[in-house]
Amino acid sequence: MLALSSQLGATAKAVAFVMAGRSLNDVLLDGSVVKPDMRAGVQALSFAVLRNWGMARALRELLAPREPMPPVDALLCTALALLVSEPDSGASYTDFTLVNQAVDAAKAHSKTRTSASFINAILRRFLREREALTQQAARSEEAQYNHPQWWIDQLRREQPGNWQAILAANQMKPPLTLRVNLAKTTVVEFTELLALQGVATLGTEMAPLQPLLDKACGLVLRDTPAVQGLPHYADGWFSVQDIAAQGAAAQLLNDEFLARLVGRAKQGHKIRVLDACAAPGGKTTHLIERLLCAFADAGMPVLSGEDWGKHFEVVALELDAKRARRVHENLSRLKQRAVVKIADAAQVANWWDGVPFDAILLDAPCTASGIVRRHPDVRWLRRESDAGAMGHIQLAMLQSLWTTLAAQGRLLYATCSVFQLEGEVIKRQFLQIERQAKALDSHGLWLPSLLHDGFYDALFEKTTA
Repeated sequence: MLALSSQLGATAKAVAFVMAGRSLNDVLLDGSVVKPDMRAGVQALSFAVLRNWGMARALRELLAPREPMPPVDALLCTALALLVSEPDSGASYTDFTLVNQAVDAAKAHSKTRTSASFINAILRRFLREREALTQQAARSEEAQYNHPQWWIDQLRREQPGNWQAILAANQMKPPLTLRVNLAKTTVVEFTELLALQGVATLGTEMAPLQPLLDKACGLVLRDTPAVQGLPHYADGWFSVQDIAAQGAAAQLLNDEFLARLVGRAKQGHKIRVLDACAAPGGKTTHLIERLLCAFADAGMPVLSGEDWGKHFEVVALELDAKRARRVHENLSRLKQRAVVKIADAAQVANWWDGVPFDAILLDAPCTASGIVRRHPDVRWLRRESDAGAMGHIQLAMLQSLWTTLAAQGRLLYATCSVFQLEGEVIKRQFLQIERQAKALDSHGLWLPSLLHDGFYDALFEKTTA
């Protein structure tokens, strides 16, 4: 078993890289920073540290106003963050253990060895004066809410009635959420299979969300078992996908629109659907599942590859070749087919064959401000200007993809952001630019909660006028 001191040292190094601008995922995959056998432990510790980094920094400034050398500062703040972590953070150790192991971590590395006694003294003083120091540190909103001040200010302006709830939701550990593949099983049947394995799901808590998800197929698990060990994983009976993200395909290909598309297919029209920015493929596979169910319900089951190509085609675009491999993997596990292209969705001339799409899903690149609970490094990596910059990119992508949409076709614009510059503002600007765009009812902004991430969506139809 790996010593906690070794994991603390690696965690401090990983978090320091995050504060220097690297994503935590990138750092964890870097073998020179985190050894493969330490990755799981360091990830759990890093998540807890990053969720409490604002408080840790404020405490360090109170305890040691003169900033230590970077490696010492990183280890000290890492230990302080873990000492103030919630019991269910996934990094639950006694105070005595954390302090001793942090000191051992300092002794084990040449850059912090001479500061081991300093770290010991600071941490033990914190334990003696914890309540007073924590109260003093919490006078800073950045420490109280563990988000950058600009982030707090922006949410307070845009969501005056919800900003504190959003920040609190970002501190929660996210549940494991599944999307049941309705082309292969039912929610009831799969829930029963889970129960036989002792895996419980949330019940009444989900009720308010059901009307928002056409043919709801989401299950939120009470615990987080290994996904590969759940029933029929290899057979593609389910996928891991947040509830809010499941709403994207359900709203784009809702029952009414699907009936229209299937009716056209019966007349010989081949349905074409585009998933732009598709990796890792969750929404691509969901679109396919909804198409398969719609054709089956209409008495036109798609059972073979020949039928598949005859009735509809799904195209998945992804700019990053490595991430595109995830799309192929998900398609393979679910026994599905799609045309996967490595291309920039905005550069239409480089990938489009000129045949219009009936439906387009643009899950646009964004600040990811809505999925902070799953990626706690995001809040510390982003800058105040990022939402505006990303919004410009999103609007350009919308305009480019709009040219590939058929008349009476639909386009869903979505971002995993809670900032207005990556949501409602872009929707208004797009409607002003594209006179053929008609806004249809959609959920709009999903505020992050216990059950789902923050998400935004807007649905447009291309009119003939």
